[in-house]
Amino acid sequence: MTPFLRLGASASVAVVLVLGGTGLAGLCTGFDGGLGALRDLARNDEQRERLRRQSRALLERNKGKERVVEQVLARRLTLLQAAAEFRRLHEETRADADPVCLGWGEDLSDEALCCNVLVWADGHAASADDPRRESVLSALKAEFVAHFRHPPPVAFWTENEAESPAGGTGRGRTCLSTPS
Repeated sequence: MTPFLRLGASASVAVVLVLGGTGLAGLCTGFDGGLGALRDLARNDEQRERLRRQSRALLERNKGKERVVEQVLARRLTLLQAAAEFRRLHEETRADADPVCLGWGEDLSDEALCCNVLVWADGHAASADDPRRESVLSALKAEFVAHFRHPPPVAFWTENEAESPAGGTGRGRTCLSTPS
């Protein structure tokens, strides 16, 4: 046998002995040679990518809703048109965003989406201190009543001097809701 073949055979035997010893030690002591850590890293990478997709979908959905609400406040979209746009946004981002929302996006009926538009319009107008807030919300609420034949069963926020239902007192945002 040539020295080159002898060296190769010796190296092969050494590798087999080391790997076998590591495997045997792993069975006896729980040592896995770092394979468990590699599996954890791969699992973390998968989770990170899933969270990145979910965040991107939620951000896309929320930015889309903001654009729709701006058009509603400018009276370029009716309540039902805005609800249709919200439905489209939910359907486009459903695969990635809905697992985060834990069922919030399940009811895509006209009524549920119109309520969602009302809440978004109210919140957007209030945060921007929009002077159109009261007139637009009144018009949207009238559209809701005309279409569904009952007032919207959603909470509307209004400034109030009285004690809030949440227990606070003084000037603040108080929730006024229509009984369902």
